[in-house]
Amino acid sequence: MPDGSALSTTLTGSPAPGTYQFTPVRQAQAHQLLSGGFASRDTALGGARFRSVSAASASANWARWI
Repeated sequence: MPDGSALSTTLTGSPAPGTYQFTPVRQAQAHQLLSGGFASRDTALGGARFRSVSAASASANWARWI
């Protein structure tokens, strides 16, 4: 995003004051939800595993739907 709001950082240690440049390896997608698959088309969604990746917060979270 042009205003820089799409990237956040966490400071650890004692880095030297100055200007640092972030160079992305590739452009991230806005949001994706991936399914771990189903045994059959009649399988209940309660046991499915999903992985959610959010580029806006630069985090990856695993979740199990109950």
